[in-house]
Amino acid sequence: MEMPFEPNEGKNLTIDTDFGTYARYPIRTHVIMKEDVMTDVLDKYVCPYLEKGDTVIISEKIIAITPSLS
Repeated sequence: MEMPFEPNEGKNLTIDTDFGTYARYPIRTHVIMKEDVMTDVLDKYVCPYLEKGDTVIISEKIIAITPSLS
């Protein structure tokens, strides 16, 4: 599947650390509201791109506004 990701302004899609190089793919979604169920959001926007061994990181802001995760 084609990955149509572009880095956020001032960011790169990869980051080098002491532990290796990691890809960072910003996922554009609708505006997340407190009524959203995070598993539904992940199913819609993230799951189509996941591959075995991937790790998903969710911003603290999104965690705070969605009761399904807080």
